[in-house]
Amino acid sequence: KFTLREHLAGLRNNDQLLLMLVRSFLLINVFNIRGGWYMYFITYVLQGSTGYTSLFFTMVTFASIIGSVIVSPLTRRFDTVKIYYYTNLLLAA
Repeated sequence: KFTLREHLAGLRNNDQLLLMLVRSFLLINVFNIRGGWYMYFITYVLQGSTGYTSLFFTMVTFASIIGSVIVSPLTRRFDTVKIYYYTNLLLAA
């Protein structure tokens, strides 16, 4: 059985695990802050109701699922860097 002190010492010595922990923490914070801004924008700028907010987040969730499903076949057929480049061009347009 390990103590908390031993776990923290192991974490301090494992730079890759520490990097992943920091990156995960930052990514979760980015998603939470972005979600908060979405809620603020829908509620106060668009004067949307809770139903509109729920619909928006449902659509975002389904879009994420669809994106996760289609990315694997696309990367098998086409170059990954080109897909990344053209996707960002499409999003910027």
